[in-house]
Amino acid sequence: FVLDGYPRTVEQAGALGEMLETLRRPLCVAVDIDVPDEVIVDRAVGRVVCPVCGAIYHLTSKPPKTMGVCDVCRNPLVVRDDDRPSTVRHRLRVYHRLTAPVLDYYRSGGLLKSISGVGSREDVASSLRAQLDGMC
Repeated sequence: FVLDGYPRTVEQAGALGEMLETLRRPLCVAVDIDVPDEVIVDRAVGRVVCPVCGAIYHLTSKPPKTMGVCDVCRNPLVVRDDDRPSTVRHRLRVYHRLTAPVLDYYRSGGLLKSISGVGSREDVASSLRAQLDGMC
């Protein structure tokens, strides 16, 4: 199974490990998909969404056919507050303070595998499969 966004703290990681041990399903690997902060900011800042149908676009990698207009329902596209540069940078500061120590926790237990999250989806997926091949 995959947990995305959890655990966020070392305390949560410890509790997860205890719960999985109790269930006789011990954690066998933790994967870090490493993406530099500025790449994360660039990815988020280019995202626009349709508030009506929920379609998601990116101004450089998946632009709408008509700038600012949803391809699906023709309504105006918006930038979510979560995708503004200041919000993304704040979330990254919180991540580095609270969540990044989880990587050290799993690294010290010999469970952490890191892959680059930069590149095509296919390249990242291939790297992930290579890291997980034969695990668990």
